[in-house]
Amino acid sequence: MQWNFYNNKIKRYGATGAFDFRSDPIDLFARVNYATYLNTNTMNQTALRNELTRGQTNPNGGSYNAAGVYTPLGINPASYFRTEDIEQELFSAQVGAKAH
Repeated sequence: MQWNFYNNKIKRYGATGAFDFRSDPIDLFARVNYATYLNTNTMNQTALRNELTRGQTNPNGGSYNAAGVYTPLGINPASYFRTEDIEQELFSAQVGAKAH
């Protein structure tokens, strides 16, 4: 028996702007970029596993006896939990000119 829960929330947005001016003696330009990425992630798993429990020994190394009959070893709970939060930002700008 196993139970899994995953929760993910992602936000992404950005903007780009540009300015260009051209004339006979000079060309001017400016460019701006901005972007952000937010990720909130949660993973939670719980399971009941067929494993050796305290005080048990199994010479066969599995859940079947020498005659091939299923003999469960025991039940052990297992759990896994993880969070992963990511925040990234990018900003870039260019400014330039060209004279004729």
